[in-house]
Amino acid sequence: MPDLLTAVLAVSPTLNHVACVRSDFAILLWDATTDRLERTLAGHTAAVNACAFSGDARRLASAGSDGTLRVWDVATGRNVATITGVTPAARCIALAGDGTRMVSGSSADILTMWDAETGDKIVDLVGHADSVNWCAFSPDDRLVASASDDETLRLWDAATGGCLAVFRGHTAAVLSATFSPSGESLLSAALDDTARLWDLPAGREVAALEGHAGPVNACGFSPDGQRAITAGDDGAVGVWDTLGGRLVAMLEGHSDAVNACAFSPDGRTIASASDDKTVKLWDVPNRAASRSWKGHADWVVAAAFSSDSRWAATASRDRSVRLWDPAGGRVVSVLEGHTATPSGCAIAPQVPLLVSASSKETLSWTLSPDGHAELVDSIQGSGVVRFSHDGRYLLLADQASPVLVDLHTGQEATRYSGLQGDVTCACFSADDRFVLAGSADRTLRLWDRASAAAVAMLTGHADIVTGCAFSPDGRHVASSSRDATVRLWDVPSGEARMTLSGHALGCTCCAFAHDGSAILSGSSDTTVRSWNVETGEGRIAFYALGCIECLEFSPDGRWLCVGDWGGNAYLLAVEEPQPTDPQPSAADQGSDAAAVVAFYPEGLLHKFGFGDGDMLYDFVQEHGLGVDDRDLLVAVVERLVVPELDQAVETYTLGTMHNPIRALTVDGEQADIDSTLTPDIVEVSESEIIRLAQTLPRAAGDGETK
Repeated sequence: MPDLLTAVLAVSPTLNHVACVRSDFAILLWDATTDRLERTLAGHTAAVNACAFSGDARRLASAGSDGTLRVWDVATGRNVATITGVTPAARCIALAGDGTRMVSGSSADILTMWDAETGDKIVDLVGHADSVNWCAFSPDDRLVASASDDETLRLWDAATGGCLAVFRGHTAAVLSATFSPSGESLLSAALDDTARLWDLPAGREVAALEGHAGPVNACGFSPDGQRAITAGDDGAVGVWDTLGGRLVAMLEGHSDAVNACAFSPDGRTIASASDDKTVKLWDVPNRAASRSWKGHADWVVAAAFSSDSRWAATASRDRSVRLWDPAGGRVVSVLEGHTATPSGCAIAPQVPLLVSASSKETLSWTLSPDGHAELVDSIQGSGVVRFSHDGRYLLLADQASPVLVDLHTGQEATRYSGLQGDVTCACFSADDRFVLAGSADRTLRLWDRASAAAVAMLTGHADIVTGCAFSPDGRHVASSSRDATVRLWDVPSGEARMTLSGHALGCTCCAFAHDGSAILSGSSDTTVRSWNVETGEGRIAFYALGCIECLEFSPDGRWLCVGDWGGNAYLLAVEEPQPTDPQPSAADQGSDAAAVVAFYPEGLLHKFGFGDGDMLYDFVQEHGLGVDDRDLLVAVVERLVVPELDQAVETYTLGTMHNPIRALTVDGEQADIDSTLTPDIVEVSESEIIRLAQTLPRAAGDGETK
């Protein structure tokens, strides 16, 4: 049997039919529910460039390199109409909802509207400056949209052929697009490695969907319009939340470019077709089990898990350490006692001991079975804190010297030398044989833990080293730097193996995945990226609301904790990859298709963030308002800011990938809040904020207003 050409694929909008093309130019109609070939549509004498169903799914249109357009009856397979002599040959085609009108586009810059029953030309749609790659009718058949090599999309009046709007934003040819089920949005895919969401009534771009490592070939909406999917040259299928364009999951399994993708009519399954000559079915990633970690009032700068993954700890610039139950997503204890920002925290293996360190003091806490903690010791401050895997040693830092403390004796065992700048990060190898530390001097040093002998110096970063980690097998080391790169090094030689570039701003942290196959890095650009250790290929795995400061895997590999400058801690669940063989969906098994699925925080507070973390918090303290600064931020946004924004912007549509609304400063007479979705800055007076605060409940434990 001739091979399937999976670059040409169409899915019925109302029935479970899939149309695909064979290399002998025949069109195959499959029943997607039974996997049965229903009929073969033969007639084209050259390659079929495109096919599309009508809105009522009763007809199928096809465009061939033989210069013909054909309309088929889906139920019988009969060729209803044939239009010949189409020059140049059409490369895209669309049918109206009732199948009576058809529009086609070609390598010329003109689209043509046809009567699909008589074959007569109705009108030419003129305006593009280059080849037309895609066209479609809106769900109500009143509009036609098109995408072109001229980097634009156009919206046309389907009755007159007049151009109604031009959408600019892509920086390369637009390959494909699709209408949302409501007809109020467009999703486009382009050679610039992005997909973009467009609001048609407002005539503007809503979000750029960035995450593919190559051109985006196709895209689609879920039946309810809440999810979008993209098919990439990188072999991946992206799943996105259409409310703000957040990446939900990247489905990986194809071995070549993915050319087409579509949701099933019930929205539970995604189909993708690839140059690897396979069609794969995926469950839509589940978002029902979300976790949000709320509590910190400022930057989350460090995170740690207990060795049994039962507890997690986060340290913040609000000078507190919070102990969490990861499974329940709740705060178990709030540990207070630091007089400076904790720079790190760690939970001892097999021992109920938590240590947190700041520049002024290193505090030790004993943990009870229910998670409550008691302060038991305080020693000199440290820049880092790490336990050895066997639980015997604690690694601290005294300016430029990593210091090893023997927990059996409570005394300093070893001091490592060689760094010329303050220690910024440190860790043990999995077998505790080596100690690694990064420095403000832009280098890393590797020592033999027992003898303190220098093993290697790792040089190459162009700025401060911010994070380091050993691979699980101990053969490699990863490091992150403010130079916006992650580097992979061999152990024990210290030779540079790979430089991973892709972050837009400085990298702040890094960690190896549990199986060692990937490195995850966090950045001030608000993203977590996942890098393949063998190939160096990277992709965006998660977007945070603020600049990312820390990330940490749980020892069992099930959880990833991420902290940002907005005081937000995110719990990410690491799931097993979904089976990638073409087979029926396994949605009932509850499996997820992504290697890392973001359990995203919910609620208005997390949609607006805290900017650099010290505006409303300081304002509340300075004026003795006695309210929770997070409650105040929500109230300011809801009651004072949103009513002043453009009426086309609703509160719930303000979620984007990069701090949609951010309180900038609270000083003098005004507090400015800036929205990235509107050009306006809404100015809120100091007196308005104070008056609003007086209407809010008092924070627990606060005294009277001063």
